[in-house]
Amino acid sequence: MAFNFTSMARRVLDILGVATRAEYGIGTLSGGTLVVKTTFNIVEVAFAASQTSNAARISDTTAGSFTITGTGTDAVMWLAIGKGGR
Repeated sequence: MAFNFTSMARRVLDILGVATRAEYGIGTLSGGTLVVKTTFNIVEVAFAASQTSNAARISDTTAGSFTITGTGTDAVMWLAIGKGGR
């Protein structure tokens, strides 16, 4: 799978009719990790995908941020669903 972009700043995805919001973006791992800071007070769930055959996974969530771990300097796409903040 290949992304159309190698980087994308965090964007908000408002889901009509639902109080929950989603944010998404693309970042590059540095030394196998990437810390993503959202505008949420609480990250309820987060997903990550790598454009290589290497796995990218969510290894930690803390309030409004989460850590993606993977391999080297892979570009990773992420999607987070959360509450609060703006």
